[in-house]
Amino acid sequence: MTGKYHIRGTLIFEEYLECHKVLAARRRLWLRGIMITFGAAMLIHGLANAAYLPDAAIGAAFVLYGVVISPIQFRHRVKRNWDRYPKIREEFDITISAEGIDSADARGNPAHTDWGSFFQFRESPCLFLLYLSPLLPLCIPKRLVPETDREGLRALLSSAIANNKTNSGQNAGGEP
Repeated sequence: MTGKYHIRGTLIFEEYLECHKVLAARRRLWLRGIMITFGAAMLIHGLANAAYLPDAAIGAAFVLYGVVISPIQFRHRVKRNWDRYPKIREEFDITISAEGIDSADARGNPAHTDWGSFFQFRESPCLFLLYLSPLLPLCIPKRLVPETDREGLRALLSSAIANNKTNSGQNAGGEP
């Protein structure tokens, strides 16, 4: 395990999409779940009672939207953002250490972010996500981290951000 991890590269669309799926997972689950459940109930009710066949068609549309159209629509919206904001695709160069994250801003000036700025660390199949706020994670693609360094980086990130939560909770009267 090394003390510093130097990561340089770009984010690809699939990683950007995964980040948005993580951010919207709970909301999407609820909305799609309600639509599919309501649609299934209407479909069953319409098929069980011949007088309510229009309800079956509407129910089928709800189920179709929740299962097929909603995921396609979500991907399209994320792709539209990806295309609109080319800065997302720019190369980044960061160094992660026990002190925090060092990078360069858009003008090439050095920038340092202490662990105190992050409140949560999560991991997805392709990304390490360091949250600056509930809707603003710093996405670090795992493909840019050598396989031998991933466990050490994971330990550093989880301990640094966990210590930050503990310290900020004690400073704020015990509330995180």
